[in-house]
Parts: sequence; structure tokens; C-alpha cells
Amino acid sequence: MKEISKRFGEVQALDNVSMKIGSGEIVGLVGENGAGKTTLMNILYGLYKADKGRIIVNGRETNIQSPKDAISHKIFMVHQHFKLIGNFTSLENIILGSTSGREDFKRMNLQVYRKRIEELMREHKLEIPLDEKVKNLSAGTQQRIEILKALYRMAELLILDEPTTNLTPQETDELLRSVLEMKKRGISVVLITHKIREIVETVDRVVVLRKGKLVGEVPKNEITPEKVVEMMVGRKVDLESELSNIIVPRAPGAEEAEILRIEGISTTGDEGIKLKDISLAVRRGEIFGIAGVSGNGQKELCETIMGIHRPIKGRIIYNGKDLSEADVKERIKQGFRFIPEDRMIDGSLPTMTLSENIILGFQNFEQFQRHGFLLYEKINESARKAIAEYEIRAPNEKIRVGKLSGGNIQKVVVARALLLEPGLLIAYNPTRGLDIGATEKILRQIVELRNSGVSIIMVSEDLDELMLVSDKIAVMYKGEIIGILSKESFDKSKIGLMMAGIREGGIGK
Repeated sequence: MKEISKRFGEVQALDNVSMKIGSGEIVGLVGENGAGKTTLMNILYGLYKADKGRIIVNGRETNIQSPKDAISHKIFMVHQHFKLIGNFTSLENIILGSTSGREDFKRMNLQVYRKRIEELMREHKLEIPLDEKVKNLSAGTQQRIEILKALYRMAELLILDEPTTNLTPQETDELLRSVLEMKKRGISVVLITHKIREIVETVDRVVVLRKGKLVGEVPKNEITPEKVVEMMVGRKVDLESELSNIIVPRAPGAEEAEILRIEGISTTGDEGIKLKDISLAVRRGEIFGIAGVSGNGQKELCETIMGIHRPIKGRIIYNGKDLSEADVKERIKQGFRFIPEDRMIDGSLPTMTLSENIILGFQNFEQFQRHGFLLYEKINESARKAIAEYEIRAPNEKIRVGKLSGGNIQKVVVARALLLEPGLLIAYNPTRGLDIGATEKILRQIVELRNSGVSIIMVSEDLDELMLVSDKIAVMYKGEIIGILSKESFDKSKIGLMMAGIREGGIGK
């Protein structure tokens, strides 16, 4: 890609960026949220057209106008938010669009396709249940389906956009092993990621963008976490020392000041995991961390505390008041704030503006409405403050949220949760998909809230991050809390065993 430029309205998304991808090479494409990484790859994949620049494939200048053109050159892209049809099986999703015509589709012999896909699964170590509907599968399995779609069409260049954002640590390791396997077979991979470990362990070369410009490249033998981070952010960042310096001792008596008590909560339902007799207490000015492999009840617990789900038994006591029957609206009034797991489905309305998204849940508060009419001047002012404070890469507050990058949408969701000071913050992976600079800023704000006396329930699949900021950690396994550790008892290997269902002294039931 030579001298690529792209502008969206007032935003110069890419400014004269050049990038090479070698055959059988893994290239890491990194930068802050909104640096232009996905835009650059969307141009290569034909989703956007560059304002200026050239694309040369196998030595020939190429005019890529659409994904169909890109696919004809064996270029494929797996997007951060998957493009699968939930009611179709894995097998049907993989072959969809690959048949040669209507007659071929009508007489489709799935066994023929199945044999080839099973070969690919074995070759690339990408096991999936071919006959299961996609909507019933985990994010990690859906990721593998997207990659198999590309391999089935004989991809020579595969673009993976933030492929591990929604994966568990185990799924991440499996995916990176598969990427290395692809390299052995001569497939080129562009890995867009914010996770420095993935860069250090996997790529042959790093390309760094900042604010739409190429900052530089780093070959494999020169890649260090410190060097990559400094090029991305423009300064040195050491999360551990930065946050350790601002975590203050809790105030005398804080240990006794109980804000939230969960008493024997259980849930039921046809879909998803059930909570089983959950009890815990969160104190004033405490970060109560919740660890566990994704899908072990963390989401259900957070949504039950927030009032999205009703328990079949048990009580939720907040500031001495029983809120077990209160709805979400009432809990927001009482000071509950929520950063949900899925920023696209549960955290934002993509077709609404940034301003409108910033006040979702607060639209009936007197700060933002009078007699049922929204006060847009105040709403827009709040949105402009959020853009500045959280460094959201947006031309203005009136842009539709769906047009922002994934990391910037995450910043909008976090900014909304902290817009009006919470009494209780429920934060589900608050730094998911954020670059290290933004991660530092969000974690710093969470710690400062804790220092000021706000109570926080924080779920994170990043155990290092959770251990760094939490005062206590509860470990969930199959809908149960199988242990709670205080800060002085934190031990990564012990927590890891508990996440696998092994209680202290034996196997979890």
C-alpha cells in the first residue's frame, strides 16, 4: 500500500501511509484507538476507497473497489464484530457465498463441503462443531468460523482486526497458535491488536500508526514491549507503577461500611448459565474484583445486580434498602452505573449520535430534560466534555456512534457510566479493546473513584489487571463463587486453579 490517505469529514483518518506485507509474514499493525489501523485495512479489503494512494498486489497495481475484488486477489478480513448468520450452522456459514451459482446451491451436497472443511480444521488446528447453530457458540468458536471461511476460499492474505478482544486467555493462545500455523503454510497475516504480548510473541514486524500517520516499523529482533508502547502512545507507560502510586490506604472504618449485600441469589432460565446461591458483600471505597473464565456467570451476576434479570430467590441490599424488586431505572436513580460486556449490543445505539448515547439511562434526569423535552444544549456540552476528557476520536458530538472505532465506542460507554458520579459502579471488562494509554486513563479513574469512597464491582478476564487494582477478588466457576481472596492473599496460580473449578483443598462441585 503506497501513500494512502483518507478523510472522513473533518477527520484526516489516514495521511500518506505506506505499508508492505510480505509472503508468509505476520505483520502487527498497532496504534492508539482511532489511529487509522482498521481504516487502512478496510481500504485494502475494498470496504472504503482511498482518497489518494495505490495498492500493489503481487507486483501489479490493483484497483480494489469492493470486498469481492479483494477476495478475487485472495485477500480476506475477519472483522472485530463478526459477520455471521446466527440461525445458520457453522458449516452453512463457512460455505455461504462460495458456491458457483444457483444450480450448485440447489443441489448442494454438504458432505462434499464437510470433507474439505474437516481437512482445513485438522491442518490449521481450528476445531469447531460444524452442525451447531452459530448463535449457540462462544466468541472464540465464532472467531474460528470466520477464519475457516477465509481458509476455505484459499486466502493468501488474512487480516485479523482485534481478533482476541472477546476471547478468553485460553482461546487467545489457541488462535495465536493457529496464526503461526498459517505462516508455516505461506499465508500472510496482518494482526491488528492493542495487546503487546501478542505482538512480542507472534509477529515478524510491527507497523505503528499514530493519529493517521505512519510512526515507524520495528523488525522482530528489535521488538520490545517498552519500544512498541512508546511509539504507539508517544510516551513511556508503566501501568503497575502508575497505578500503585495512586492507590491509597482505605479510610479507617471503611471495612465496616457495607454498601452492597447479595444474599443467596439464584437465577434460572432456558439460555445461559444459572447463578447458584451467590452471596457477597461490597464495602465503601472498595474494588471488588470478579475473576473467571468467560461464560461462568460473571455476566449474569452483573446483570442481576443491575436489575436486568430477576433472581428466583435471594436479596439485593443497597445502602440498607432492599432493591430486589427494583427495576433498572430505579437502580440508576439510586446510583448504580453499568459498563456492560458487549459495547455494541448492550452498551450503545450505533444509529444514534454520540451526544444521545452519552445520556442513555439519564434522559429523564432533571439535568437533561424539562417537562419531557431534552435539553440538547446541556447534552451536547456533556458530550463535548467527554470527548475531551476521554480523548474520543470523533469530529464532533453529533457523529453517529456506529461510525466510531471499537475502542472509541468503548470510551463512550465508560464516559457515560462515569458521567454522573456513581454510588456503585459495575464494570465489565472496562478496558476491553483499549490501547495501553486509554487503559491507563480508565484504570486510573476507577482507582480514583475507589479512593473517593465509591464502591466498584469489576469483572476482568485480564488477571494481572484485576490483581493490580482490586482490594478483594471473588472467583466464579459454573455460576458459583468458589472462593474470595483479600489483597494480601492474591496468588496468580491459586486464582488460576480456582478459575478451573479447583477449590482450596479439592475439586469444585
